[in-house]
Amino acid sequence: MRRWRPPDAKSTSGALLYILLWIGFNAFPTTLAKAACFKQYLQCQCINTGLLYVKCRKLETESIPHILHPQLDVLEVTYSKLTSLSNADVYTSMQVFNVTGNELTSLGQPLASLSKLHTIIARENKLDALRRSDLQGIKNLKVLDVSKNKISGIEDGMFADIPLRELDLSQNRIRIITSRTLQGLSKLQSLNLRDNELTKIPPLTDLRYLVFLDISFNELRSIEDGIVPNVRSLNLERCDLKSTTFLANTTVTELVLADNQFSEVPKPLPQRLETLVLSSNPIPILGPRSLSHVPSLRNFTLSSAKELRSIHIDAFNGNSELVRLNFEMDASLTNIDSRMFRGMAKLEQVSFRGSGLETLDLSLVAANQLRRLDVRENPFRCDCRLSWLRDLSLSFLNGSRANRKPTPFDDETVKIKCAEPKQFRHLYVHSMPSAAFECRTRNLLSLILLPVIIVLLVAGAALLAYRYRHKLPFNKSKTAPSSSKTHFEKTYMVPANDYEGIYHIQRNAPIRLIPVTEL
Repeated sequence: MRRWRPPDAKSTSGALLYILLWIGFNAFPTTLAKAACFKQYLQCQCINTGLLYVKCRKLETESIPHILHPQLDVLEVTYSKLTSLSNADVYTSMQVFNVTGNELTSLGQPLASLSKLHTIIARENKLDALRRSDLQGIKNLKVLDVSKNKISGIEDGMFADIPLRELDLSQNRIRIITSRTLQGLSKLQSLNLRDNELTKIPPLTDLRYLVFLDISFNELRSIEDGIVPNVRSLNLERCDLKSTTFLANTTVTELVLADNQFSEVPKPLPQRLETLVLSSNPIPILGPRSLSHVPSLRNFTLSSAKELRSIHIDAFNGNSELVRLNFEMDASLTNIDSRMFRGMAKLEQVSFRGSGLETLDLSLVAANQLRRLDVRENPFRCDCRLSWLRDLSLSFLNGSRANRKPTPFDDETVKIKCAEPKQFRHLYVHSMPSAAFECRTRNLLSLILLPVIIVLLVAGAALLAYRYRHKLPFNKSKTAPSSSKTHFEKTYMVPANDYEGIYHIQRNAPIRLIPVTEL
């Protein structure tokens, strides 16, 4: 397709047409842009958002189409079959270039002449290395995203003389990064090295303007002291860490330590820490004052912790600044004491979604001005202990949006289901009748057990009395024989002529009778 040219100015009608087209082009630039895109490439569309944005998808060509709008600002050619960036230098006004999902093995020279280019996105290609020639001449490049490639090496000094602010090298095969690799990145603000094959990182303290650092999903195991710069956000998820001594005296405010080897809340932690994520760590118990060494903490997450069984009532003692707590998918956590939230006047959001809770105390809501409570997907036993939860759900659902009373539920979190009793399983709490929340079974059980307990107590007392009857203080005659042993008396023989005096002897005086054995 030939580029459009204005008609001959010598012709009056041609001049008029030229003026009209010139006005139309300036007033409606997207009209001509769309015509240029759609005539030849039906997979492209042009959008005017203040910048002229040309978006192409699933092209069969191996190089950049050269007949798109010449004044485009943003060009996307994604999920196509590009193997080269040739023809890209045609678009000298281009500022953002997105070639995600192609078959590029290098970036190459065609970009060197694009003086306005400040963003390159080349995700999901076949880049196996970064070479100095890839970015040579691009003097205003601020953002480079080459994530999800096969990059295993980076040429030293390739970032020299390039004022990069954001560099994304995540999900590649990088094993080694040295200080020379990062040379020239003095203005870098965001560095993403997530999901590579790094076992060690170089000192990053020269990156003075770095705000965000992600080195998660690398087999680091340990990090030397003094290496981590004073970033604001640090992601160390799944790095097989057991110690945090390298974090002492840092100014990190957002820290992700999920899926490591911590069996308790680690120490030390940055003093200014506001957000801490410890999910998927083998922490069985959150003990008293577990987070007191981070008094500025506002957001705490301990989700998907399969071994978490208990949270001490003083676990958050010393953390009055807490605003959000997340304990989601903690299946072994079957019970919580709402007293753990006392003294947390700023607490607004609490989530126990997908945990193992069977019941919940009203004081959790009553003692705190919660704006959001998420307890969905717990194995709740719906009885009188959860009647307040039904009432609170109905209070939210029955009121109009304008007149609703403040509750910690929304259209999603109000969908709480019962797990027990079986006849109410999978039913929403708010849809059940009030009679279902009466503890009749418990009262009936009490009526049955009380007489049984009394009978057992009486029977036990009788058994004890019978067993220890000989030790009880009965009134006994002094002359009565003892029951504790058999009493035997010797047999005496009285002469026949003395029978008449026996009565007299027994009445008046005791006499010593001669035993038969002594005769």
